[in-house]
Amino acid sequence: MKFIYSIISILILAVTVLATDHHMKHPMQEQLAQTQVPVDPTTPQFHQFQVVQPQSSPSINELPNQLVDMFMGQGIVGAMLLVLGVYFYKTESLARTDRINLQAKLESLVERSQDNLVEVKTHLSSLDARMQNVEREIESTKDFILTKLKG
Repeated sequence: MKFIYSIISILILAVTVLATDHHMKHPMQEQLAQTQVPVDPTTPQFHQFQVVQPQSSPSINELPNQLVDMFMGQGIVGAMLLVLGVYFYKTESLARTDRINLQAKLESLVERSQDNLVEVKTHLSSLDARMQNVEREIESTKDFILTKLKG
């Protein structure tokens, strides 16, 4: 389901980029076009000097408004991107709580398995002691039978 959803979203994004020809524009060409000074045909080309005013940088207070305007300027695609961002944020927070719950369950499972391992070890050691006692009894019974047969 996630794979299909991601393929569909990538296709939508690719179609919108190809339809708007954003992939054909180069930022360097736009920057050069903005910085070039138009030539006045009445004066010689090399004697013309004009000062280009740098664009004022936006303040930090206007940044959220500019981001919203940028996304909404894209229309449906911008709205879809905002909805996808909210969806991924909610999904990630839900996944984070699931990971915390799974980690707690894993830790409790490890604790229970260690407790069971201790119980099994004590039971095995008691069985080992009993087997040694049985072996001693068999050896003593065997010696007793051999001494009776010889005598």
